[in-house]
Amino acid sequence: MSAAQGLAVSTGVAAQTALVGAVVAIRGASTDGATFAALMAVGATLALVATIAAPRTAALPGKVHQ
Repeated sequence: MSAAQGLAVSTGVAAQTALVGAVVAIRGASTDGATFAALMAVGATLALVATIAAPRTAALPGKVHQ
């Protein structure tokens, strides 16, 4: 895995965590099961997008990165 791929995955995870954390913090104790499930679905979608995008950041063939 290249550094760019690692950065893409880490950024996706951080964005998902920040989004879900912010919504739960704003809603506080009123966060019910359905809302939490929807937030997890959004988070899973963001993680999937980051996973799909990560290979696109791979090093070009023939390039040597150290």
